[in-house]
Amino acid sequence: MKERNFSYFSNLVVDIHLIHLRSCSLARMCLFILMFIATVTSVCPY
Repeated sequence: MKERNFSYFSNLVVDIHLIHLRSCSLARMCLFILMFIATVTSVCPY
């Protein structure tokens, strides 16, 4: 399960780099929110 989360987050990091290269601020903001939600859910027990 942790390996699965790790691959998910590594994919997320790749997406961040791709969007950063495009320098689309709105997409970056949305992705930041998604990453924040994903971090909160991974920290929570459920």
